[in-house]
Amino acid sequence: MFSIPKTVRPEPSPGFNVASTASTVVAMKHAGKEAEFFKRQVRKFVGREKPLFKDEIMPKIIDPATLERVTKMGHQPVTTAIRERYFRKALSRLIKSSEPITQVIILGSGYDTLPARKEKYTRQKGINFYEVDQAEVLGRKADKYQAQGIYPNAQYVAVDYVKENLIERLKENGVDFDSPTHIIWEGNIMYLEAEDAERVLSLLKENFKHFTISFDYVHMAFLENTTGNTEVEAAFERFQKAGLSWITGVKSLAELAQKFGLIIIDDKTSAELAKEYEVDEDPVATMQYYSVCTLRS
Repeated sequence: MFSIPKTVRPEPSPGFNVASTASTVVAMKHAGKEAEFFKRQVRKFVGREKPLFKDEIMPKIIDPATLERVTKMGHQPVTTAIRERYFRKALSRLIKSSEPITQVIILGSGYDTLPARKEKYTRQKGINFYEVDQAEVLGRKADKYQAQGIYPNAQYVAVDYVKENLIERLKENGVDFDSPTHIIWEGNIMYLEAEDAERVLSLLKENFKHFTISFDYVHMAFLENTTGNTEVEAAFERFQKAGLSWITGVKSLAELAQKFGLIIIDDKTSAELAKEYEVDEDPVATMQYYSVCTLRS
């Protein structure tokens, strides 16, 4: 189940807001995906020379100052790019499966470029994309796309999905709850209250006939600072001093899946993926406590 730490919750950074975060995350993905970047940042480079993924849209919508700032974040952009590669590969496998999906919903989409870049999925396979986020974020994204002549290839659903009626807004925007659907919930859960995260999963389970969901999560051992690993404990102290905004983690994905009647397709730590993607043979210890997963109903 989703849980909040037993320790005193640190105060979040006063500069945190959804609009600035959306811009920062896409810049992190763009910087972290390049071999010339991750070769400098990882501890034991394995040998990958290709980018973690290709994306010609990201550089068109990134603010240069933001990109310059994220290049000074150490290995964090690499972890974010690894996460992005995982989500894209998970979607690709589902599309090619024997029971392919027909809809993709991105919860808290931010400046995610997936629908725009994968217009071929809509054109060739009839897949509909829906991006769900607050009006401010989607509005700024639409302006960036329009300025660059980029076709968004997604229905924008402007809603605060935690505070407002998510299901009703999805219905109003044409979502078919009987069609096989994949939901991408990237970089959101750790910022939500545990009860809000669980309520969202309950709504999805109650309303969609068939769905898969991919999301990332922080292990509770990190948030409670109980890993027993000195490297991780030092990282926790640094994050706490900087104003850690993560408030919710997962103690057991198996228990979470069981509670909501979901089946785990896969569950991998960022450390495992760094090795699998031939980026780093000796990932920093914190990557053992940050995971990505895919579940199905």
